[in-house]
Amino acid sequence: MPTLSTFTTGRGRPLPLGVTPGPDGHNFALLCRHGTRVTLVILPEAGGSEPLAEIPLHPKQNRTGDHWHIRVVGLPSTFCFGWRVDGPHAAHTRFDSSRLLLDPASIMLSNGALWAGTCEVDPQRTARRSLSHRAPRFSWDDDAPPLCPHDSLIIYELHVRGFTCHPSSKVEHPSTFRGLIEKIPHLQWLGVTAVELMPVFEFDECNCPFTNPDTGEKLVDFWGYNPVAFAAVKAAKDNSVPATPTGVVEPAPVVQPQPGAITPPGTELAPPIVARYVRVEVEAAGGDRRTGIRELEVIRAPDATAW
Repeated sequence: MPTLSTFTTGRGRPLPLGVTPGPDGHNFALLCRHGTRVTLVILPEAGGSEPLAEIPLHPKQNRTGDHWHIRVVGLPSTFCFGWRVDGPHAAHTRFDSSRLLLDPASIMLSNGALWAGTCEVDPQRTARRSLSHRAPRFSWDDDAPPLCPHDSLIIYELHVRGFTCHPSSKVEHPSTFRGLIEKIPHLQWLGVTAVELMPVFEFDECNCPFTNPDTGEKLVDFWGYNPVAFAAVKAAKDNSVPATPTGVVEPAPVVQPQPGAITPPGTELAPPIVARYVRVEVEAAGGDRRTGIRELEVIRAPDATAW
């Protein structure tokens, strides 16, 4: 297992935000305007609270404007990480360096492969961790968005899990993105040209205050309007995710750029703003129908991030 002495560090780059693997190591970048002390915490793939290393960032060498950044060499292909941040204690701040924070730009979180499989015990802290997984880049070839004219859109709004959870959907992979792909011919038969997905980002489905009035059983949140990572697809809706403690998301097989697949081009989102839907368009072209995630409807912030 790697140890602190295994890793070497460099100044890093302020963009892109989050973790970015490269030939010269992994670059980490965090937007934190008011923080005065930032520490990068590297954890094993299984997560937990015992770090492989805690790397403090220098406030001058590792900061550009409001961006804290560092390059780390020697990390494994898959690992978890988080941030400890301290700063001024005032009425408008909530700094607490004892808490291990998720990276707001995480594209994957640990412990999310099973629906309601990891319910938090401490309401003030999470056992989930930001997750980095180095894998070969997926080739989109010549895939392009359908660009259906807005005046010809017939929009169908759906919930990825709810759309195929009932046996009557007759899909092989219920409650997942693959299950939705299986239903694309049905949507085409209905004449639908655009699908709006309800939230597909990572959220804590166990964060629900209600119980079953008959049995007293604690209920879970079905909808997902309380996202915890705006750039991370909900792993429990991706049936290609193995049921492991880590739950590494392999999105490429789910979004293959071929007729009848869900293909996401660049999507704009503003992490601090509540995001609602992702649009999937269906269009006839040369006798084939294609589907692609087209846009995310958000209250746009001036500095929206593209991903």
